[in-house]
Amino acid sequence: MSIKLIQPCEGLIEIELDSLDNVFLISDGHWGHKNIIKYTNRPFASIEEMNKYMTEAWNSSVPKDAIIIYLGDFVFYGTIAGKEIKDGLNGVYWVGAKGNHDKSAGHLLRMGFDAVSAERIIIRTDKHVLHCIHRLPQTIPFWTKVKRLLRIGPKVAYIHGHSHNYFPLYRKIGGVPIINVSCENVSYMPMSLERIIRYVEM
Repeated sequence: MSIKLIQPCEGLIEIELDSLDNVFLISDGHWGHKNIIKYTNRPFASIEEMNKYMTEAWNSSVPKDAIIIYLGDFVFYGTIAGKEIKDGLNGVYWVGAKGNHDKSAGHLLRMGFDAVSAERIIIRTDKHVLHCIHRLPQTIPFWTKVKRLLRIGPKVAYIHGHSHNYFPLYRKIGGVPIINVSCENVSYMPMSLERIIRYVEM
């Protein structure tokens, strides 16, 4: 795996992969956020129950040496408590995209993320270009641009969070595969890039 940083902590991170193995994506854990239980109908009675369940679900499905791509809204804690959450989760290399509830890209770096973008992460394989962002744009000019990209290069897809379970795991907009890896959609377990690619190819 090679990682190219363009304006780290501000703009774009590009990741070039020669293998899909051991790469996992997820977003919107909201560790420590009491109201998210109500907002997204999570099946927990307390923050403590939610945090414990999500940590156990994560570690049961992700190897310790995994690469984690986290698409925003990680924790509702300060740096020290947030780092304790992050350090208790499997994954050896963490790349993040800042979410609207994350304090800053720098805050995520201080919690132990290895690289953070305030905008988006692009994953390139030999057949795909995956645009990974926290919040999926809804504007017509954005989707016009995406349709042009579809005609000129490798298969394009968008991976996002933010929407929680208000949008499904998989859908298409104008022929573009869209995968919503908000944690409610993936049973609170990071989704392997191999599985994501299977959806992209549908």
